[in-house]
Amino acid sequence: MLQRAFATLDELIARDADMKALFIAESRQNAHRINVFADGTWAMLSALIAVIGLHGLAFLKHQSI
Repeated sequence: MLQRAFATLDELIARDADMKALFIAESRQNAHRINVFADGTWAMLSALIAVIGLHGLAFLKHQSI
C-alpha cells in the first residue's frame, strides 16, 4: 500500500497536478508511513516483552533449584 501511495504521488508530481490533488496524495502517503512505523514499533515492543518474560521464567527456574 505504501508503494502504491508513493507511486500515485510521484505520478501526480510528474503530471503537474494541482495543489489540492498533491496535498491529498501526500497526506495519504504520510498516513501509510505512520502506520508502517507504528506496526514496526508494535512488533518490536511485543518481542521485547516476550523476551523479558522468557528471561524471567528462566531466572525463576534457576532460583528454585
